[in-house]
Amino acid sequence: MGSSTLGKAASLDALLQECIHAFDDSGELHANMLPRTFLLMHCWYVTSSELAGKLLMIYRD
Repeated sequence: MGSSTLGKAASLDALLQECIHAFDDSGELHANMLPRTFLLMHCWYVTSSELAGKLLMIYRD
């Protein structure tokens, strides 16, 4: 399922970074399910608006 360095609990920023780094240079995920799982379940932790804002800030940096 991929080689994630996350432990049992991770901050939102750490989860986002792991999701971003799950993609290879050609934009493929292969067997890593973290991005899909996180996007499906993010509403348990953060609103979609807040998530979009954080992703936009990461993109701008």
